Amino acid sequence: NFRRPQRGEVMVFSTHAMQNITPDTHYIKRLVGLPGDTLRIAPPWLYVDGKQVTEPKGILRVAGAEKGYAGYQNAPRDAWFLRTPEETVTVGSGEYFGLGDNTLNSRDCRYFGSVPESNMIGPAVWTYWPVSSRWGLIN
Repeated sequence: NFRRPQRGEVMVFSTHAMQNITPDTHYIKRLVGLPGDTLRIAPPWLYVDGKQVTEPKGILRVAGAEKGYAGYQNAPRDAWFLRTPEETVTVGSGEYFGLGDNTLNSRDCRYFGSVPESNMIGPAVWTYWPVSSRWGLIN
């Protein structure tokens, strides 16, 4: 309620009234698409409006396959969006697009589409489970 969500931050959102997703729960995904953005994945990179995304640090860490990440990957055939390197998706007005950091094993917006602004709760700031090297502040 104090500012707009920003690309690269980890967002928490409600699944209330959304399709193809577990209803009335909360999901957490890295925000990669803002209203009006056109997205494409050409593994391991994410592209926004035709430009390779190299910042902020969280997106670069995933795309650069750092710390055990495998880079951004296209979705399997049972997903709805970004299934091939040529496919694009444009984020609608008042919507946001999130991807899991582990796109090889993540049910994210590639499966259920953009998240309406009214479902956005806010940024996640702390990883407390599982206790691992990723425990602590989220960046």
